[in-house]
Amino acid sequence: MASRTATRTDISPDRSDERVERLAYSVEEAAACLGLSRATLWRMIALGQLNPRRVGRRTLLLKVDLVAFLEALPK
Repeated sequence: MASRTATRTDISPDRSDERVERLAYSVEEAAACLGLSRATLWRMIALGQLNPRRVGRRTLLLKVDLVAFLEALPK
């Protein structure tokens, strides 16, 4: 069986210096961005406070959902 090597494909190869804006984050990445633990995010998902998306076995949180969550927090 041949091994698969993960490679990153650039959307616009002629503009390699431009960064692609992320639309979604893994639970681990979102936790790091928010300064919360993964357990806290999983708890919030279980309580329905965050709406995850599934792609195969991968769980993603949309950037717009994370921003909306933060904006809804009391000041």
